[in-house]
Amino acid sequence: MNDLETLIRPGDVLLFSYEKNDFTSGMIAFLTDSSVSHAAMGYATSPCRIVEETPPQVCVNDAAERFQGRTITVRRLKDPTLSTQPLIVAADAHLNRLDPYSDAGLYLLGVVLISKKFVPKVGQERTLEKLLDLCCVAITAFLDDRKDPEKLPMTCSHFVSQCYADAAKTTGDNRYELTETPPNVIANAAPDTLLTLAVRELSTGNGTEENDGEPTFFDAKAMSPEDLRAEANRLARLYLEAETCPADALTGRHGKGLWKRVVRLAKALLHLWLGDDPKETALDRLLALFDQHRHMLVTPADLLACEKLETVTILPEASAH
Repeated sequence: MNDLETLIRPGDVLLFSYEKNDFTSGMIAFLTDSSVSHAAMGYATSPCRIVEETPPQVCVNDAAERFQGRTITVRRLKDPTLSTQPLIVAADAHLNRLDPYSDAGLYLLGVVLISKKFVPKVGQERTLEKLLDLCCVAITAFLDDRKDPEKLPMTCSHFVSQCYADAAKTTGDNRYELTETPPNVIANAAPDTLLTLAVRELSTGNGTEENDGEPTFFDAKAMSPEDLRAEANRLARLYLEAETCPADALTGRHGKGLWKRVVRLAKALLHLWLGDDPKETALDRLLALFDQHRHMLVTPADLLACEKLETVTILPEASAH
């Protein structure tokens, strides 16, 4: 029996450090003020295997192979009386049941960009606009190609959180539920999310939105999934490596182009989650709908901060090989 088989149990929450050469992964960690960008769950021992939402869909993978090049934080339910079997049953129910989705990284980045509180770098508004457009393109492409509207793609962390929520439902025991407490609050973060700011800036007296009128930066039909990921990686690197402008360059507010793209992405996410097209949804209703679907917004950073879990070990990069 190797070290992984003794250190990782079925049902453990596994949080991966961001990939050094993947700037989209790095940006997810940066925007959530954490060191992690991917989540999975322990599935079996002998050999040690994990279950995760990773392209193209939920699957079981060899732990040693997936851990290479990453630091892994292993977290476990604090309550030792809870059986892990309901978690594995929940994972089995999801295996191969979801629609294939090849741009899970862009999906998670889009969720983080509009739903987490962070202070945008001054002078990088255009880069943010382009990243928002790319996330929207990826989600829209999936919606156009989806075979079964009843099937829902998940982010990696939503999948893990959902397995725990499913276990709570099937057992009638809310001690499995990880998302009862508010999502991770980032220190020194902005007072509002980009979505809240967008709704505030674009709302009129009757709570409706101006016509969008903002062309996208990209031709979705001309971009392959590989093109999308490559461009997202380039833009994320540009954003992460950019120096912020001096304080006297602050304009005090971003342009409407940014806010309209935030709303456009929010509506694409709602279309993905709800199945119907919410283009006519009033702006104030957007915030209510996102609040109702907070379970869709769980990030790896939220699982790292979850009070119902405790960190039992951290596998450094060298030990994960």
